[in-house]
Amino acid sequence: MVKILIVDDESYTREGILDTISWEDLSITEVKEAFDGINALEILENYEPDIILTDVRMPRLNGIELSFKARELYPNCSIIFMSGYSDKEYLKSAIHLKAISYVEKPIDLHELEDSLKTAVAEVQKSKILYKNIKNNIVLDLINSKTTDEIDVLLSSHYNLDTYIVLKDRFSVIVFLNLINTFDLDENLFISELEKIINIYNIKPLISFINKKQIILNLFLPKNDNSFINSNEFSSLLYSINDYINKFTPLYICIGNVVNSIYNIKSSYKNLCKVVNSTFFYNYNSIIYFDKFIESTYILDDTIYDKFENSLSNEDKDGLISLINNLTCEIKGFPNTSISYVKDIYYKLLLKLINFSKDRKIDLSNSLDSNNFFEDILQFNNIFDINYYLLDKINDLFNILDERNKNDKPILNILKFIHENYSNVNLSLEEISKNIFLTPAHICVIFKDYTNTTVNKYITEYRLDKAKKLLKDPSIKMNEIASRVGYRDGNYFAKTFKKETGYSPSEYRRKFV
Repeated sequence: MVKILIVDDESYTREGILDTISWEDLSITEVKEAFDGINALEILENYEPDIILTDVRMPRLNGIELSFKARELYPNCSIIFMSGYSDKEYLKSAIHLKAISYVEKPIDLHELEDSLKTAVAEVQKSKILYKNIKNNIVLDLINSKTTDEIDVLLSSHYNLDTYIVLKDRFSVIVFLNLINTFDLDENLFISELEKIINIYNIKPLISFINKKQIILNLFLPKNDNSFINSNEFSSLLYSINDYINKFTPLYICIGNVVNSIYNIKSSYKNLCKVVNSTFFYNYNSIIYFDKFIESTYILDDTIYDKFENSLSNEDKDGLISLINNLTCEIKGFPNTSISYVKDIYYKLLLKLINFSKDRKIDLSNSLDSNNFFEDILQFNNIFDINYYLLDKINDLFNILDERNKNDKPILNILKFIHENYSNVNLSLEEISKNIFLTPAHICVIFKDYTNTTVNKYITEYRLDKAKKLLKDPSIKMNEIASRVGYRDGNYFAKTFKKETGYSPSEYRRKFV
């Protein structure tokens, strides 16, 4: 039984979806609709959907805000966004929400059905897993509200003598976060883990949360907090890592030691902080709570200017150094919001794409500007993103190197324009003197290469820079005009309106 809530302020969209989707074929048994976000919240008070299919842009309460509120009520609810906008900037919140998918308007029914099938599969898998782990002892211990409940659980799992010894034994919660699933019987897997752990005179309780998450409570051989920092305990963790790494990379996260099983919730609570920080570590890392850093990373925004300058100067080594240093800095602050970090790399990728467009470089074979946001969403850790960005930088410079061999004159012209657009004296004659080509020859090769004239390109490039400056309301119009190479502010305004249809002031009001 799968339930869905459809939220859209356009009635014809809701009706179209309701009438055309074969809900029974998708195993969706109950469908409700809401005409906006507020109406949806009212329905959610008495209706727990497995899936929410929601428009992003709605009056009163948009789809992103609704989804955050819905997740507070029903954390396991799957979310699918509908959007009529090609720019994915507004979907950055999906990083945090972990949305199943999104579909663009006008709705493609096949695409919507595929997204719904994926969501239904996730819901059904979650329900099966929940059923399978319902009586799992480690999770039940964590969720126990009283010491009596813990006593009942332990006494049902161990004989009386062992139970009496273990209930006051020091223990620690360990979490195994697998990157990939693999085909191996869970009972066999647990049995193999138990064999490894028993070698170290440690009694384990092991639970599968799902196919990629395993939680252990380890009863330590000594009532000593320092045992988890011993070589013996490290050897155990490396043995577990070696065994599982045959099937998949993983993370091993260690909570704090507690002096009794009755305090297991304390270890689990601190463990959760460590689990949430795995994004900042490379695969196969072992992460301890007692070494966890609570502080968060704050970006120095000048990195974006440095990145642009290195791009403009075609300084590949500088870009690689900048990205590697950035990653090295951020990984030292594992308490930082993951969406905040992904947004940093997202903006750097946008600058890479904008630079490639300015230089007329086609990166479509390497970087699909419609999908790279989704690429960032899926990465498991900061190192994956780092390698991804470096890979795109390498692709860009491979193309640049190849073009530089064949198109050096035109590239020198473009570079000179990009570096001197703010100079009010920039002209065809000025370019000619510095590039050592005649104005006539420049005009011919430039038009052939860019399909536009030199003067037209300079104007468009200046106005593009002006649009970016207009987004900062603190910069006065005359200063913007001067920065982009116009001596006369009135002439700048006249040129801006001719090319864009808006005066600079109108543009600032409308688009900022």
